Amino acid sequence: MRQNTILGSVIGALGIVGILLTSQVPSTTFTDDPGPHVFPYFASSILLICGLGMLFTGNKNKSDQQEDPFLDRQGWIRVGIMLAVFSLYALALWLVGFHIATPIAGLAFYALIAGKEKRNWLYGIIFALLAYACLYVLFISVLNSFLPEGILLGGY
Repeated sequence: MRQNTILGSVIGALGIVGILLTSQVPSTTFTDDPGPHVFPYFASSILLICGLGMLFTGNKNKSDQQEDPFLDRQGWIRVGIMLAVFSLYALALWLVGFHIATPIAGLAFYALIAGKEKRNWLYGIIFALLAYACLYVLFISVLNSFLPEGILLGGY
């Protein structure tokens, strides 16, 4: 499976780049703070492990059959739209903050992932609100962090 080899190589390389970039972030001197390295190292390590797994198992089931393309035209369009939604979400976090941007982005992500045939707006709203609540609890309670308030709403 050529696509697994290529995708595994790209994901593994992203993991290595993430680890290298994280190692350049200065450490904090607080004794009870895990610092800025914990999450990036964890996420980059997962990327590296998954990439290596795909790379080494990608050619396991070779056959003489014609291989399907990685993504068709509609798939690439969905990937482009997803990247645009991620970019708009980042901009919305800066402009209007977490409390407004996250539920709207969650609903948009659900709509893209579900597709036209399987889309149920009630499930989408439930997904968006659950994702918002989980992220809120994670950042406020577990990580004891601040959430962006947005410059249009008087935040930073």
